[in-house]
Amino acid sequence: MAARKSLLLTRKSLLLKWFTIPRPVYPMLLLVRPFATLGPERSPASTPSLNSIGRVHSTASYCTGSAETWAQYGIKLACESDGKYMEITFVDGYSTRFNSTWLRYHCHCDHCKQAHSGQRLIDPSSVPNKLTVKHVQLNGDKSLVIEFNEHDHKTIIPVDFLRENDYSPAARAERSRLRDPVHLTGADKLPIIDFKDMNTNEGLLSWLVAVNDYGAAIIKNTPTREDFLGELLDVERKGFKVHPTIGPVMPTIYGNFFVVEGADKPVNIAYTDVYLDLHMDLIYYESAPGIQFLHCVRFDDVVQGGESLLLDSFLVAEQMREKFSAQFDALRRIPASFQKVHYERDSPVSMKYQKPVIVCNPEGKLTAVNWAPAFESPLSIAEEDIPPFYEAYKTYATLLKESPHLIKFRLVPGDVMTFNNRRVLHGRSSFALNGGRRKLMGCYMNIDEFKSQVEVCAQLCGKPTTAKRVGNHDFF
Repeated sequence: MAARKSLLLTRKSLLLKWFTIPRPVYPMLLLVRPFATLGPERSPASTPSLNSIGRVHSTASYCTGSAETWAQYGIKLACESDGKYMEITFVDGYSTRFNSTWLRYHCHCDHCKQAHSGQRLIDPSSVPNKLTVKHVQLNGDKSLVIEFNEHDHKTIIPVDFLRENDYSPAARAERSRLRDPVHLTGADKLPIIDFKDMNTNEGLLSWLVAVNDYGAAIIKNTPTREDFLGELLDVERKGFKVHPTIGPVMPTIYGNFFVVEGADKPVNIAYTDVYLDLHMDLIYYESAPGIQFLHCVRFDDVVQGGESLLLDSFLVAEQMREKFSAQFDALRRIPASFQKVHYERDSPVSMKYQKPVIVCNPEGKLTAVNWAPAFESPLSIAEEDIPPFYEAYKTYATLLKESPHLIKFRLVPGDVMTFNNRRVLHGRSSFALNGGRRKLMGCYMNIDEFKSQVEVCAQLCGKPTTAKRVGNHDFF
């Protein structure tokens, strides 16, 4: 607890503390007042410190609770106006507000939220479209009880829940900033992790955070057994009560595990010795594979070429936005088409999916790039959109080809190349075997399960963190 208080006191100007550490429990002084006069984008006060001390001198008759009760917990409330919104001013001077209907939908009572699972039980059809606050009272020192004029229900909401879920422009912007990934600008930024360190909680967390932050990491000095990836993803690690493994493995049309080696009749261009241009795997899925694992089990010295290529698609997309904004917007607006149609294989497949190359959330933050030229199907768009699409398409392709941030390196047996397939493009230079062998074993992990692992493992290690954007179209 002493360490937590020290952290709070030394980070006075950041909302970060509200979103990356466990909920603090301490008495708060706050002013609550329903109001209707302020617009929806009212600018909040500057971000507060948690150890500030102040007083609120005004109260209203329909904010109930004895003076002794308020004084005991250091809390006073004041309510005014017609209750379409409720404004809260905390002891440190930070002020924010909540829509009355929003408050009703986030009730924590047993009828509206199941205690153990945390799932909401509220029936949306039972809630009036417009609500106004009738009165508010204090329930102990931790929650507010809110009644509405148009609805016969007492809404219970914890005070710290309101602080943590503040949706003011400043709070949303800060949460968004915490999710910004770190651009992978070159080989010197590519994290390297020794396999022996992966057997500890801290080592596993360092790998999770590295891949989440930068989009890729190399695990060195692993065994060269062909079945090693199954062990890497499925082995349980001591000390984790929830999700103690990296996995599970994500099955695809290529099975749970696949071999990257030359084949007489390849079902994928990767199973040849030709140059493999930068791309994302299986982008014709609704949810394409997230983290890809490529384990080098053999790479003979006589083999010439075959270097691995990595490039951060988010980094290049942001450069495109800055230099060629019209083309960037065209790739956001006009959808591309992707497909895998192959009937002459052991397990025939026919998959088609249409989605934009670039996806942004309503605030303009980049949330996804979809890039797999080898698996594109004919465009099916309005004719007038064809010229701007291909102009933008060529611009992005050229930026990728000429990028100074391309990482090129040769794997050695025992290396596991791990990268976020939804963000970091990968490829391979052509190679000549010269009588030798180049063999990789591969598998995938679902991107949402990886993102969950980042936050779960960080929490269990006592280092709570916010997962970065992973390219899965999530608007947060």
